[in-house]
Formats: sequence, structure tokens, C-alpha cells
Amino acid sequence: MLVQQSRCCTSLFVLNMLKYLYLVLFFITCLASSRAQKNLIPNPGFEEYYDCDFDLLRDPIEEIIPYWFTRLGRPRYFNSACQENQDYTLSHSPFDGAGFLALFTMSSFDEENQSIRDYTVVELLNTLEENKDYYLEYYGALTFFNQASHSHHGILFVDKFINETDFSAQRDNPPLLNLNAISVDTLSFTAQGVWERHQHCFMPDSNYNFMVVGNFTHKDSLFHEPFTNTFDFGTFTSYDNFFLAEIEKDVRLDDYEEKICVGDCITLSTNHSLIAGTFEWQLPGSDVQTSSDSTVIVCYDEVGVYDVSLDIQHCTGDYSGDFPAAVTVGEAVDFDAPD
Repeated sequence: MLVQQSRCCTSLFVLNMLKYLYLVLFFITCLASSRAQKNLIPNPGFEEYYDCDFDLLRDPIEEIIPYWFTRLGRPRYFNSACQENQDYTLSHSPFDGAGFLALFTMSSFDEENQSIRDYTVVELLNTLEENKDYYLEYYGALTFFNQASHSHHGILFVDKFINETDFSAQRDNPPLLNLNAISVDTLSFTAQGVWERHQHCFMPDSNYNFMVVGNFTHKDSLFHEPFTNTFDFGTFTSYDNFFLAEIEKDVRLDDYEEKICVGDCITLSTNHSLIAGTFEWQLPGSDVQTSSDSTVIVCYDEVGVYDVSLDIQHCTGDYSGDFPAAVTVGEAVDFDAPD
């Protein structure tokens, strides 16, 4: 008996191969679309590390993980895979994955003359450009139990790389105080191991190539819960999952499957999808029609060519994108195979 073929394929073999390729491409597309904006921070979740053979208290962070360096003090690296080797139990779980970084971010020392605050620095994958909009987010938590939550966890962008690894000089330097740091002036990271999200939109006043993490505000200007001498006379803060990206003026769709068959589903996202805000999708012909999600999964049940449009509102203003004939839906393949 002859095989009845649709316009999509010419043989059962080709059909099976196309189905296989489609599934592979769809899977890759979903992964790419979920975080298609370029993160300018390398090793942002601290998942890359050299090995577990390190001294948690004394080894510089650049000898333990790639891309991140000691700016001052001694940042500590925690990884669930290294607990047995390091003979410790994590004070709390990472936000995501296996690793996170902890910095000493508030101390009870005389900070006019000395401090044991920690700072870490990373070189950005691309230069932050003057007068462009950027979005930054990261997660933080108190590292140990019964520590004082406090304000002004900060990020400072600089154009000069300074790497300070002299452990003996750890207490001989005052904190890096800087009014230009991007920080939150309210209490944050208030409980051990409870990850809280920080989000910032900003426009650099100059070109910068490096990001420094720590607390850049004088102790007398910090808001904090009743502060007593706790772990080593201060407070550790955990950091995880940094994300930094340019906020582009135009809205574009991330890679997706533009031509599908009836009954198929696709994932749609944009170069603004990872920025917290309001999203209003118009998806005529799909199963959802409209959506307020930043990333949507839509299915199409009828042959046709369909438009997609999106209105966005977030920290830097209003954006819109119109995408005529964005999705083409063809007849589903239907074979009567030979007996």
C-alpha cells in the first residue's frame, strides 16, 4: 500500500529524523531561551572551582575558584561537594547549585583605622559602557546563625584591578568606603540561609571593567539589628547567582522554533525577560492568547501564520515589540504506514 504523505515530509524515515531533530532543537531552544541574555559576570553562581583541597580560612579565593579575586580580607568559598574533604557541614544550602561565597560584611572593629571586612572582585566579560542602561541582580543570606542583619550590601564598579592577598595585612586596612556603590539602604539578608533577592537598574557614569562586592558604607551609617559581638566580632553574608546584563532599547525575541506543526508548542522569551517588571503578551491563534509571564510556552492547534507582540514595563521605562508572522504553523504529519 502506498504511503500517504503530507506537505511536511516525504518518507517515514525523514519523518522520524525530523521528529528527532525537532525534539533536540526544541530542547536546546528552551535552554537557550530561559537565559538568553548575556550575563556579563563569569562563574556567577560559583559552580566552577579547581578542587576541594583548599584552606577555607587562609587561601585566597583566586586559588580556589576561577575569575574571582581577593580585593581585601579573605572571602570564603563554600561548596556542598567539598564538605567531607573540608570536614565541615554547610551552614546553609546554596541558592542554586553547589557553591556560594561568604564575605565578612560588618565588623565591630574601630573602622577609622582597621577593618576585617572582606571584598571580592571579578573582571566583567564586556566593558560596562557609559550612559547605557544595565540590570543587576544577586541573592544573599546571613551565613551563620545569630548574626546581625544590616543594610548597604553593596556593589562597586571600577576601572582598575587591585588584588590584595596579604593575609597578615587583613586587619591593617580600613574598609573600602565609597558613596558611589550601588547598595540597599534598608535591612536585608535577615535570616541565616534564607536567600533574598537584590535587584538594581543603573546607568554607569563611566566605562568600567571590574565589579567589587562587599559593604562600602561606614559602620556608623549602617542600619542593623541590635549588634553584639557574634562570629569573629562581625557578620558574614552569603552571595550567590549574580546576573548583570545590558538593557537593550529594542525588544527582540530570543531564538525559538519559527516553523512548527499543528499541536506543537514553543517557548517565547525576549532580551528583557530576565528583568523584573510587567509583561503583556498578545499571542493570537495560540492556546493562551495573552500572558503576563516574562517567558511563555504556547501551543498552536490550527494551520496559519501568527503575529506576536509584547509590552514591557520595568525599572528603566516602557518597551514594546511587534513581530509580524512570527510563527508559521503547518499541517501535522499523518502517515498510513504499509502493512
